[in-house]
Amino acid sequence: MTKDLQLRDYEEGYRFRVLCRTCRYGWNEEPAGLLTRKGLRKTLYLEELEAKLCCPRCRRTSTKITPIIIKPQHHFVGGMA
Repeated sequence: MTKDLQLRDYEEGYRFRVLCRTCRYGWNEEPAGLLTRKGLRKTLYLEELEAKLCCPRCRRTSTKITPIIIKPQHHFVGGMA
């Protein structure tokens, strides 16, 4: 994963697929919902967020985050003549 993008860069049009590396439980998280949680700030990089998110099943903080685009943004510029 890239360290260039922070949590605030995923506010609109994305959802996170989170997978626990310990028990393999998977769930979806909304970036906007994560911003309202105590202890999380919008300047977190995804690697830092992975270390802070806790699995709801086994309560461990070993997670893997995959950003999923839910609202594709197509910017069509030209056409065929």
